[in-house]
Amino acid sequence: MRKNIKRALALLIAIIMIVPYAGCGKKGATVTFNKNAVFKEETLNFEIGEGEEVNSVTKVGDNFMVVAVKYDYDAGTSETNIYLTDMDGKVVKTIDFGLAGKNYFYMERPIDAGNGNVFFSCYVDNSDYSDPENPIYDSAQYYVSANIDGQINKKVEITELGIDYVESTVALADGNLLATCNKTFAVFDKDLKLVKKKEMEGSMEWVRNLFTGKDGKIYVFYYNTDGSVLSTIDPETLELSSPIEVGINLNSYEIYGTGDKYDLFLRSDTGIYGYNFSGKELTEVFNFIDSDVATSYFGAFFALDDNTFIGTYSDWSNDQYKTYLCRYTKVDPSDVVEKETISLGCLYIDTNIKKDVIKFNKTNPNYRIVVKDYSTYETEDDYMAGNNKMNSEIAAGQGPDIIIANSNTNLMNYAAKGLFVDLYTYMDKDPEYARTNYFENVLKACEYDGKLVFFSPYFYINTLAGKKKILGDRQSWTFEEMTEFSKNLPAGSQLMFAETREDFMNMCIAVDINSYVNAAEHKCSFDTDQFKALLTFVKDLPARTDDFYEKLYSEDIDYEGMYINDKYVLYDAYLSGFENYKSLIQQTFGEEVTLIGYPSSTGNGAALGLYEMFAISSKCKNPDAAWDFVKQMLDDDHMAQVTWGIPLSLKRFNELAEESMKEQKPDDGDYVVYSDIYSSSMYPGEQSKPLTQKEVDEFTEYVKSINTYSSYLDESVMNIIYEEAAPFFEGQKGVDEVATIIQSRVSIYLNEKN
Repeated sequence: MRKNIKRALALLIAIIMIVPYAGCGKKGATVTFNKNAVFKEETLNFEIGEGEEVNSVTKVGDNFMVVAVKYDYDAGTSETNIYLTDMDGKVVKTIDFGLAGKNYFYMERPIDAGNGNVFFSCYVDNSDYSDPENPIYDSAQYYVSANIDGQINKKVEITELGIDYVESTVALADGNLLATCNKTFAVFDKDLKLVKKKEMEGSMEWVRNLFTGKDGKIYVFYYNTDGSVLSTIDPETLELSSPIEVGINLNSYEIYGTGDKYDLFLRSDTGIYGYNFSGKELTEVFNFIDSDVATSYFGAFFALDDNTFIGTYSDWSNDQYKTYLCRYTKVDPSDVVEKETISLGCLYIDTNIKKDVIKFNKTNPNYRIVVKDYSTYETEDDYMAGNNKMNSEIAAGQGPDIIIANSNTNLMNYAAKGLFVDLYTYMDKDPEYARTNYFENVLKACEYDGKLVFFSPYFYINTLAGKKKILGDRQSWTFEEMTEFSKNLPAGSQLMFAETREDFMNMCIAVDINSYVNAAEHKCSFDTDQFKALLTFVKDLPARTDDFYEKLYSEDIDYEGMYINDKYVLYDAYLSGFENYKSLIQQTFGEEVTLIGYPSSTGNGAALGLYEMFAISSKCKNPDAAWDFVKQMLDDDHMAQVTWGIPLSLKRFNELAEESMKEQKPDDGDYVVYSDIYSSSMYPGEQSKPLTQKEVDEFTEYVKSINTYSSYLDESVMNIIYEEAAPFFEGQKGVDEVATIIQSRVSIYLNEKN
């Protein structure tokens, strides 16, 4: 049993450009399409070995030097190949520096030293692991000066230069190199001799980037005990400047140095931005989605100039793994085809959704979807800034036409204001999307006043589970019943593992949110007997202190047997499909289970967890076109892609049910993969058994019985509860008094907020 991540995982799930003509936005949000951020993708004539991944690409003279790695994960080794290509990506030759190690040779991105020469650092491992009891270690990091013909000019072991290893290197104007190792900065000459070095004082911990700005200065992006810092460094004195105020969260981007117009190029999941220190503003340079570029996970990426980028990415399709080397060239804005736009708002964007948007944009002659990724508003000091921005725009009726929300967005609150289209009006017109094709209880959970205001293509279940022989056949209970049960546990058993009062209280409220908060009327119910019973129950649970988990996991814990041996009785089950359910029965408990749920006065104490919630704004001028995109999420093809979560489609669910009842056939007969709730692990000699028809039927009926989804109270409300409940937990006030205070404070907060 792995360490239980608890409900924190569920709490943190958030699976869920300014891109100048208006779209659907006259009735709602004003969204623009930036014709100046459109680039053309050109796949270059680059061919490398099967399974190779590109580690770096460097322009060396009139060529590209491509470093590619192929990993043998079973053997724990890797093979590195260096290719020299022309500017169209055609491999001119393969370079062999004669540095390949027995186990691996890893080469950092080389630096063009001019005249066909390069500098690079590399790791070479020639260790002998043939005798596991007595391995012979032989590995080192080197600085190398070489030419593109493979000839080594100079090779020096890093430790001989007075530093332990190299993190980042940048070429200086005089031809020397500046390198970093933790807090140490060192300058080397062209012959790789140490010129000077200095260990920085203060709170610096490690350097993430070194790069040369368009002003010729060397910039250092590093982390200290307070967060991230951007400074310049003087190569002569190795003195750092004062921190540069940038006004954005650089941690959200990959930094690619400078351009002709910009001090920095920054890459996010959705595109490339230019940034200048003078204005402290981001300028969108290259929008991936508007340029029909499906990937954002580039193995290598750099700017040739402000209008040309080079990037590599790998794609797994049709059971083939292939790497592409591409050139991206700016399109003349006058050549961009104009269409009416539909805005799509989200917090980060899933790769599959990105591909769906691009497919829609390529095939629809009249409309184009533009994506507004609210995560770009996040700062290092406020990671919720994007979520808050999205919520405020939706609440004001100025949100995007299509909304992809996560659990931090209370869509029911906005549905009560009539801000969403009733999706049933579209589903009921088309038999392909008839309600009966899907889990109707899940659709019911997404209704407001009988209207389907949003849906999630896949979901999971939050519940409490235990052995049937201990819990019996009950499928729900109250706090009073749970309290009584906890007093009569089997000898030597404890109720729950690693459970804090804050976590348990948060989860109990989340799965039964409608008993505590009425989103439509902005009312709450925290002075009820149910809430008082909740406070009374969690009073005996440990508080979530800063060192709670550190102390807990420092103990010698039998993770594999803690539930099988009845050390603990109740398990926080996070069920995302049949494999989870199988793991719960066969691995976690080792026998029949009961899904009893959290204590609740209504329902069965279980709740649906919704990953990505899709809604269409009632302000959208072209809701039919918006539905043409959204309905793709319900297609059979999309449902077949669901690998993490329970699909909304009954057809796909039944297919997975059939698969779960088939015998597993692992590649070798000694191991089998158990898909546990938080990870997959392999255990020698264990053989997973297919689920029985009875087990499949029980799980299916349980899924169909849940008609509410978990929704977490915002941080301010939970802080009020924690603050005011503390005197009760400490024995200073009674439960009636603190419940009355909490009811009053939360009521005031909800009214002021809305």
